[in-house]
Amino acid sequence: MENPLIGRRVLIRTYSAGVHIGTLVSAEGMEAHLRDGLRLWQWKGGGLFLSAVAENGIKNGRLNRTSEVFLTNCIEFIPISDKAEASFGRFIADSSRTDLLSSHHNSGSGDGDGYGDGDGSGDGDGYGDGYGSG
Repeated sequence: MENPLIGRRVLIRTYSAGVHIGTLVSAEGMEAHLRDGLRLWQWKGGGLFLSAVAENGIKNGRLNRTSEVFLTNCIEFIPISDKAEASFGRFIADSSRTDLLSSHHNSGSGDGDGYGDGDGSGDGDGYGDGYGSG
């Protein structure tokens, strides 16, 4: 039986490769092939469970693009709502984007090294999930 989600945008939870979002090209057993994908590193808001993230989207987070990925040990396949899909784009951290995580930019002051949600180097702007010092 062919997976009824083939051709749709889905969120896939794997046993050891994390959480991926993309267009399901094929799925057999616990293996899946996604195109035009995103890897979801972290999220805030939208819900504690991935089914809520797939339905409601996220209010903050970090994703990166994966043009094509073959996944093993897929545990869960969840269709993505239009509302959720719209929320993901604001939080894609790719070198091709010049507005990296604009919602993560925090102002501060300091002259130390920094990367994260706190103080950063130079004028104190930082981005991402780590911690900074300054």
